Amino acid sequence: MEIYKIGKIVSKNKRYIIFESNNCGDLIYVNNINKFKVGSNLKLFIYKYQNEYINNLYGFSSFKERILFDDLLSINGVGPKTALSLLKEGEEMLINIIANKDLENLNNFPFIGRKTANQVIFELSDKYKNFQNKKINKIMPLMLKKPLKNLGFNQKQINFAIKNVKPQENIETLIEESIKIISNAKFS
Repeated sequence: MEIYKIGKIVSKNKRYIIFESNNCGDLIYVNNINKFKVGSNLKLFIYKYQNEYINNLYGFSSFKERILFDDLLSINGVGPKTALSLLKEGEEMLINIIANKDLENLNNFPFIGRKTANQVIFELSDKYKNFQNKKINKIMPLMLKKPLKNLGFNQKQINFAIKNVKPQENIETLIEESIKIISNAKFS
């Protein structure tokens, strides 16, 4: 299975680019044509979608975007055109909408009815919520260390707070909770 191509964009249209790689040109559909400039060299992550009616290539600027596209295609009622329209606003926004079970926003996307939106949320929300939590857990120590150090806490107190604070996106709340945890702990 081919995951990516390295090459040059030789032409673009409203929905697709012509991508030259290894002396071969491919017509590749993309979700946001404005990301791509004619003449630019790049690594393009691709997805080959094939059934008895079509045989198309879809291109993405990141592997994460390609995985999200693949996840969306696994949902009954979501085809490539719908998946591309969902990705148009950006993968982070879509992941947040799905993880937060925001049915109203998801239902506002083109080609998404209420039934399909419910199905997307039902099948993917837990997966993307876990993804968000892992991301927060990864960046949380970086977000907390400097502010807590600036507030005068020592490394032992900071490490204790990072270990015991509940992960969340709001940095102010995260710092407040860390201070409470440190205040309630007994350090010798």
